[in-house]
Amino acid sequence: MKSPIQAIKSDKTIRQAAGLMKSNEFGSLLVIHKGEVGIITERDLLYALAEFGENTSISGHVSMPLISINEEESISKASDVMIENNIRHLGVTGKDGKLVGIVNMRDILSTVEHKFPHLFEE
Repeated sequence: MKSPIQAIKSDKTIRQAAGLMKSNEFGSLLVIHKGEVGIITERDLLYALAEFGENTSISGHVSMPLISINEEESISKASDVMIENNIRHLGVTGKDGKLVGIVNMRDILSTVEHKFPHLFEE
């Protein structure tokens, strides 16, 4: 899980979002848009850059709303939610319902590989 979380306003450009991702080594950013929280990923930025250019606002490329699970949920549940929603990034909320981090499919695979190394042996 990535924490602390980095957020950006939806009026920022693709270039600004990409710079923030690079400087923080994040694969996604939370996006604040009209009081709601969404997410923009590296893939979203790449597609938007190719089609619209670097000075385009990220607002039209944000996945809204952010789909989340509680931090008490299992890795299996997180994986199921990702598969059901066809997403690779998932918000994680604390007991108080506030966002505490982002988990991605790479995090889940790393955990599985660490706990069950025999599954990855040739």
